[in-house]
Amino acid sequence: MIAVRSDWPKASYTESQRAEVWALVKLASELIPPLWPLRTAIAINPLIGLEDLDFEEAIRLAERFWDGRGYLENSQYREYHRQGRITAGHVETALRPLAKDDSLTIGRRYIIHRDVVRAHFLNGISAPAPETLPALFDADPDRDVLEALADCLRGGLRPEVPEAQVQRLVQADRAALGHQLTLDKWCDQTLGTLLSTDINDEMTRWCASYLDEGQAAWPMPWREDTFFGAWKRLGRHDYGGALRGILEQAEKLTALPDRPEDAILESLETLGLPKAMWPEYFKLHLTALPGWTAYIRWRAEQPDPVSAEWARAFPVDLVQYLAVRLWNEREFVAVACKEFLGIEGTYSAMSAYMQRQPPSYWIRREWVAGRLTERTRRKAERLAYGWPAAGEAQWHALAADWMATFDRRRAGLAEQAGAWRLRVLARHLGFDPAILLDGRPDDLRTLLGWLDDFPESQHGPRWLEALESGYEEGLLNRLMSHFRQRKRPDSH
Repeated sequence: MIAVRSDWPKASYTESQRAEVWALVKLASELIPPLWPLRTAIAINPLIGLEDLDFEEAIRLAERFWDGRGYLENSQYREYHRQGRITAGHVETALRPLAKDDSLTIGRRYIIHRDVVRAHFLNGISAPAPETLPALFDADPDRDVLEALADCLRGGLRPEVPEAQVQRLVQADRAALGHQLTLDKWCDQTLGTLLSTDINDEMTRWCASYLDEGQAAWPMPWREDTFFGAWKRLGRHDYGGALRGILEQAEKLTALPDRPEDAILESLETLGLPKAMWPEYFKLHLTALPGWTAYIRWRAEQPDPVSAEWARAFPVDLVQYLAVRLWNEREFVAVACKEFLGIEGTYSAMSAYMQRQPPSYWIRREWVAGRLTERTRRKAERLAYGWPAAGEAQWHALAADWMATFDRRRAGLAEQAGAWRLRVLARHLGFDPAILLDGRPDDLRTLLGWLDDFPESQHGPRWLEALESGYEEGLLNRLMSHFRQRKRPDSH
């Protein structure tokens, strides 16, 4: 018999709270279309839950919840332009709302805002990676012009200081936590763990076993107890959790409430998530494995006759799915936060850590993202994986060292990047970059500002508009040609 520790809280929830969980899960599941099994041979739009939204809003949500990409790469659109699928007229129409009446005269050259925006749109005038700039400068045939332009810009460009970058990152991540970022993914991007992958693997394993409809040679036992009940019963004998650091898994599952709604409420309380975050948090978890959740929704709501028999015999729904998933998250997060940070695996503890230790948090994020030099990366790995575990003071010292190095590397890079972009802009506008040396520093900064006001991340919607205009125009031309041929009198 498995003993339950007396210090574990006994959950007690009302029918009103349970009904609220069901309502919130149903609302969140509207993003997930019911997915028919392969035997039905029915195609379905995976974004059907977004059809009532404006296109831009639907794209934003698809990017947020499915890591989708609503637009092609800018390079692909530019290839279409070179092929003639997007004409100059289509480009002009797409860019017209962005054009301003501003203009500059530098030397003998009259430069208007619209031409700068178009050149940026067609060619992508962005700065190279900072690490490559010095080498590119040295090898460029226009090196003298580039250095002169950089001298003109010197002192006028004020790149963001490292401290400001740190604060901006902390503020953005604290705002995203719980709304756009689950707690397990926060651990992944901060600590270098793979919790979201581990949770997905766990859910895939259980879903594949439970949702089998007779194909498996060794069917999952106790499926008549429902998905949540079977998982709770079998999980007591699963030692995979112990390998991931989850201690007393059998006792914890025994103490877990028998109703999935209660288990969800208990996990949300354990994770410390404010109630206002629950709707978005459910969406983040339901869209993490959209194939499984779409199939579960279909089998729970509108199965075909074959699956209906399996659904009646072995019930499953998205509330049960979330109950299992949130329990795994709370356990995995608790282990990771305690091991690496010495804090609780809760929303408030993570938020407080970011606010209390901004440099340490920032350097951890830079390390996981792969933005450190090789030397600093090796230091970070020794701190992360060494024994005994490094304290925050050591991470803070590493951050201070990296910031000082970054400051030295940053010296002159902003001016070099600006000079490089101005040289490229001049070439695409059809004049000698040396002409820019006749301009005032303020004029050069104005040109860079026009480029910055239209970053490449915003080019996609304009390119799509231009591409669609070209398609519509071609379609209408073909229809009109066909119509004229049919109206032409018979020559016989």
